[in-house]
Amino acid sequence: MLLLVWLLMLFVLYVIVKLWASAFGGEIKSISTKYSGSQLLQKKYKDQEKSVRLEEVDGAKLVKTVAENMEEIFRRKAEATRRLVEAAEEAHLQHEENPDLQYEYFNAVLINEVDEDGNSVELGGEFILEPNDHFNNLSVNLSLSVVQVPTNMYNKDPDIVNGVYWSEALNKVFVDNFERDPSLIWQYFGSAKGFFRQYPGVKWHPDEHGVISFDCRNRKWYIQAATSPKDVVILVDVSGSMKGLRLTIARQTVSSILDTLGDDDFFNIIAYNQEIHYVEPCLNGTLVQADRTNKDHFREHLDKLFAKGIGLLGEALAEAFTILNEFNQAGRGSVCSRAIMLVTDGATKMYDDVFAKYNWPERKVRIFPYLIGRESAFADNLKWMACTNKGYFSQISTLADVQENVMRYLHVMSRPKVIDHEHDTVWTEAYVDSAVSPHYAACLYRRALSQHSNSIRIQCSQYSQWPNK
Repeated sequence: MLLLVWLLMLFVLYVIVKLWASAFGGEIKSISTKYSGSQLLQKKYKDQEKSVRLEEVDGAKLVKTVAENMEEIFRRKAEATRRLVEAAEEAHLQHEENPDLQYEYFNAVLINEVDEDGNSVELGGEFILEPNDHFNNLSVNLSLSVVQVPTNMYNKDPDIVNGVYWSEALNKVFVDNFERDPSLIWQYFGSAKGFFRQYPGVKWHPDEHGVISFDCRNRKWYIQAATSPKDVVILVDVSGSMKGLRLTIARQTVSSILDTLGDDDFFNIIAYNQEIHYVEPCLNGTLVQADRTNKDHFREHLDKLFAKGIGLLGEALAEAFTILNEFNQAGRGSVCSRAIMLVTDGATKMYDDVFAKYNWPERKVRIFPYLIGRESAFADNLKWMACTNKGYFSQISTLADVQENVMRYLHVMSRPKVIDHEHDTVWTEAYVDSAVSPHYAACLYRRALSQHSNSIRIQCSQYSQWPNK
């Protein structure tokens, strides 16, 4: 009797599960039919059934043809960029820096702008723009490029003006590239000085606050072109002397450093006072890939940093060297360049014993100290650390100083590529540009430009306007 009851219960359970599975399957089919458009596709095939015929093809031959076509497309893009690189290097070589140079150029934000009297504003002027189907009906100028300068930089800074002046030579090459290969879309030149030249010329519009936050030097294509893959440990001083504005500047400095890291890089952040605190406790003694998710996660933890106690920099340096050396010896991380970013308001010692133990004589790990605050009492020690470990010293007094000072380390990290005269050709991954709606994926290309860490990029898919923001 008990056995019959159990069998009956199992049968009932079977029926229930079967009904549930049938209902679940029906719901999935309904949703997939609704959103996949399968019925519409079937109808279209049925409508064309009489005119459609099956034809057997040689798969290997088809793949070979596609590969040859793709190779030719990539070759043309690489050739276009090579011409830009050569023109840029030649123009820079022939140019003599003039701190008093006065030069009017077409600023991407100011073109076609007028003042209250109806006169063109400075760095503006009349700039002919016409809609073009090839550029998603955006109004462009196929004869000239425009120059964008970050909002936090002075449009007429001598470095900017000189760079804009000699890079005018690229206009002719931009036009020639487009005539040779009409499949090209946008061509860019990103300068280490901060300005960004874009062809064809197009007007840029600030946000509701009158700001354009775009800085080409923060873009992944620029960073990857300017430096080799790298492993980075960021040390943040959270001793009592870092309270208030200094800690705020330190947080912003660390965030700006993270902006300069790309998917090829690996990093970790360590806060130190009398103890060592990993900003993310779950990642003690290791490095993580500098993708967007990881960087955003670490940024969230920066707000949890509080200043107290004394700063024991020696222990923090030893920990950073240990992580970098062990990671490199294990063949993990980038297996390339290594650096320690030191964000502090001073160092009472040179810590030469630590450097002698972990980094000398090879000096394979570069040291980049960022002195926070206006005082320079301990600046000499930090300068010594940078100079004796192939790094660069920067002092950051205000929040406005952060970005420009952080960017300077990229020039140092690019030195090996410059010395070796490297012109590596690398294709970036496809990603979606963010300023055009609807958004389209872009196939992007950039090539490293030697001499001064500039980079050039060609965009070769349709309907994208701005570089990766």
